[in-house]
Amino acid sequence: MNALRLLLCRPTSGLHDIFRQIERVCHYAQQADRIIIVETNCQSTKFFKDDFANYFVSRQPELRLTSTEFSHLFDEMDVYPGHIFGRVNSYMAEFDFSIAAFVETDTKQLLTFDFTKNYSEQLLVHHCGGGPGNAVAGISRVRLHDSIVDILIKRLRIIGSAYTAIHVRNTDYKTAYEEKIEKLKDQIQGPIFIATDDRDVLDFCRSAFGHDRVFSFSKLPTEAGEPLHMGNNTIDNYRRNADAIVDLVMLSLSSHFYFFPLSDNRFGAKYSGYAIFANRLRIFPSILSQLISRCDQAIDRLLPIYR
Repeated sequence: MNALRLLLCRPTSGLHDIFRQIERVCHYAQQADRIIIVETNCQSTKFFKDDFANYFVSRQPELRLTSTEFSHLFDEMDVYPGHIFGRVNSYMAEFDFSIAAFVETDTKQLLTFDFTKNYSEQLLVHHCGGGPGNAVAGISRVRLHDSIVDILIKRLRIIGSAYTAIHVRNTDYKTAYEEKIEKLKDQIQGPIFIATDDRDVLDFCRSAFGHDRVFSFSKLPTEAGEPLHMGNNTIDNYRRNADAIVDLVMLSLSSHFYFFPLSDNRFGAKYSGYAIFANRLRIFPSILSQLISRCDQAIDRLLPIYR
């Protein structure tokens, strides 16, 4: 155990933020010679709530997507930040809006470290959402789990051809989508894939474009409330997470992609990070091909030059 140098990353929020944090800690750990452990199912998070290894496979031996191998050691290790020594597996976290960061609930101290410094402690903990980091670079370090690719191919086969995609976020963040959808009615030809967290949005799109042209696969709650990446809604964690991942890839594989500005919000966000992530992935079809890592006619017709 004494020789181990670990960096425990507990990313919060949605997929965009998760992969931004993964890229950030990987960049640091490569310089500091540490093994990175991504834990998305710790006791102190409300997000994702399942092992990342059930959805992705690491392409890099130093990047581990589950804490199973090491979690029994965490409370025995010298740790930074020191205020969680002996409580790495039991501390609770909360978001402090005054500093826009996660803190430990009891001490109100930060749950991260200085990325410009090297540390002697065996274990570094980074519990964070948002902030800097390149999500596309982060996702390039993994590939989809075979079970997720199976779901992706099944859904692409149902659509059957190239498609236009639309994303609307309308739970914690709101979008004035009705007028924008109406303007697209005469512009879009062929099948349309809708990714949304609000059943009302899906119903509106089916009414606008025609039920037979609109495809959507994610299981949505009856009433929109919290965003789907929160782990305390009524949809089981695996289905919710798998839907979000497959929707992200399907948005990125579309022939045309539309997403809209968010309404005014307390974070000042102009667009959904999830939509930005999907749109940026569209620029890197080679990364998408690597992410999927399987030949299939349903995929090949959308990424033909990389097969």
